[in-house]
Amino acid sequence: MAGVCLVFAGITGALFAWMEANRIKIMMMEKVVLFIAHAAYRLETEKLSAGALFLALSGEEKSLSGVLLMMCRQMESHTYPSAEKLWCTVWAPYMEAWHFPDEFAQLVRTSARGFFGVHLKENLALLQTVQAHMNVLIGKEKQEFAEKRQVFTPVCVLGGIMA
Repeated sequence: MAGVCLVFAGITGALFAWMEANRIKIMMMEKVVLFIAHAAYRLETEKLSAGALFLALSGEEKSLSGVLLMMCRQMESHTYPSAEKLWCTVWAPYMEAWHFPDEFAQLVRTSARGFFGVHLKENLALLQTVQAHMNVLIGKEKQEFAEKRQVFTPVCVLGGIMA
């Protein structure tokens, strides 16, 4: 009996950890979308350079400040051949740590052209398109998470009762 309780307790713990990781993933995906929206607004209204924009937003976007400050430091060092390459390199470990889906990660990489392109209107249009696609993907992630949670929650409750 004790072995069964330990198994249920382990399953319950694993399911809880999975649910928490997915909650954090979705939250960070939403923060990236908000960052892109805020950055696009600031680009349009204040006409800031990418470096000045990232530095300004690093103080406002606390959860993304590590990424933005790293971008600023790397941009100052001029060690990358292109800004888009730098963007992808800096964002890669964060996207992996937050377990972003491949399609969402590709959109984050694509958004680099919106920050480092030559024509402001084209950049803003690209950022709006990326943002719209990201919102669709977040909606799908939320729906999938809700469906799985409907199955996993009773298992967690049952495991808690058994343990």
